[in-house]
Amino acid sequence: MAEIMWSYTSLPLVGWAQTEEDEVMFSVHCPQHRSEVLLPERRIESLRNTNAGIEVRWVCYCGHRGSFITGRRRESTIPVA
Repeated sequence: MAEIMWSYTSLPLVGWAQTEEDEVMFSVHCPQHRSEVLLPERRIESLRNTNAGIEVRWVCYCGHRGSFITGRRRESTIPVA
């Protein structure tokens, strides 16, 4: 009867490559698509603080650019007496 030889090997531990499905997403209304579209964070072009809140400028997959305001209004820096 033939003897069975076993061998073992270990694989290096590697992190998983981040795919678009693993990214943090946000939803916008795209007029070109005429619907809501999920975009990854890398589609954010800029963030800007305004008195109304944080302006988020984004670009859709189709090339349409848009923006929305999020967050809270900036509180007055002038003390109220």
